[in-house]
Amino acid sequence: MITVGMGLSAPIGTGAFKFVSRNVAEDGSDDEVVFAGNEQYWGQKPGIETLTAVQYGSVEEVEAALMAGDLDMAMGIGPLSAKQVQEMKFRHSDMFDVRHSDVIQHSLLVFNGNKAPMDDIAVRRAVIHAIDKSTFIEEKFAGLEEPVTQLLPKSAPYCNVDLSPKWGYDLEKAELICAQGTLESAPSAELSGGAIAGIVIAATIGVAMIGLIARMIQRERSGKPLFAPAKSEIS
Repeated sequence: MITVGMGLSAPIGTGAFKFVSRNVAEDGSDDEVVFAGNEQYWGQKPGIETLTAVQYGSVEEVEAALMAGDLDMAMGIGPLSAKQVQEMKFRHSDMFDVRHSDVIQHSLLVFNGNKAPMDDIAVRRAVIHAIDKSTFIEEKFAGLEEPVTQLLPKSAPYCNVDLSPKWGYDLEKAELICAQGTLESAPSAELSGGAIAGIVIAATIGVAMIGLIARMIQRERSGKPLFAPAKSEIS
């Protein structure tokens, strides 16, 4: 947003859509933002006349809006949980077209190797060996993610290499490291709270660009352009 204090009173740009209006919530965030197709766009003209981005308070509200037909699309990480995405993909395929992108980036838990106890490589190895990433990903992310063993995805330039050694889940090895090193006891195999431990090296496969497109099949069958409703709402 370009402010009046900078000499302009409206946002500007060269994209496929033009800003029309916005409603601001009490907390200052955008409650709803409306865009219109930019007929003067230098590239291919958008097939959407009006695009409305809407903020919802919970994933349950997003799901309800999609199921009711009030929302045409939910895109990216956050609007729906992994389990909701899988539910729509396999149980409501007559209503929704669920699409996944390739790996864009990895989600990582980074150790600070300059401070104790993580300055001890034995501690870092023990923690890594004690985390069952595969089970956590299956239970918490409905299998949409996959465990990885390197910082950058293999789709990144020069990163499609097989690195070794791979420090995978091996609780016995973690206990052995603890017994040989300075740790008093092995890290727990259970993921307390779950989230931080599970995010340790889980790849953001597909969820980054998950698109749940309501009524897409019906529009295609009716011969209408795929994304050319009178008004599209995106969360």
